[in-house]
Amino acid sequence: TVRQVLESFDPQTPAARNLIAAIADLDGFNWGYDPHHYNAPEGGYATNPHGVTRVKEKRAMTMALHEMGLRVVMDVVYPHTLSSGISAADSVFDKVVPGYYYRANPATGIAEDGTKAGSDTATEHRMMAKFVRDSVVQWADQYKVDGFRFDQSGYMPKSVLVDTYNATKAVDPDTYFYAEAWVP
Repeated sequence: TVRQVLESFDPQTPAARNLIAAIADLDGFNWGYDPHHYNAPEGGYATNPHGVTRVKEKRAMTMALHEMGLRVVMDVVYPHTLSSGISAADSVFDKVVPGYYYRANPATGIAEDGTKAGSDTATEHRMMAKFVRDSVVQWADQYKVDGFRFDQSGYMPKSVLVDTYNATKAVDPDTYFYAEAWVP
């Protein structure tokens, strides 16, 4: 099985990640850890991944959960993307401003992989920090998400998280933030 093969790899090497990247197109779901479209619901969970169905179903799901007295917390992944580079099909940031949104090795110009989960985004850069803030505010405002769990928050400046929290609190005073305390 794939699990047995993965378990046979040395965790100190990128072999497991490389295997998963090689078979990613065979998996029908984007589990959220290879961010591509940060600001749209994942189509793999919708009855129809094309068009507005995913938006309507995400909103209906949140509303139904709220009606049951539950709150909705979303896991958000801003410190990394699966790929980077102008030629990578899934590298949406480099198609906006090549090299700006990623931490790059100064000698090679290649995006770093300090998170061990893909290309590290440069949340310390003003526009990447703004993207994080605007994205979270959009989820709170447009989809009524009540809280956010930040993946690998140690790779983000505290000021970005605090600014994002304050901006989101302006939309939802009862918002809830917590983070994976992953330290580089």
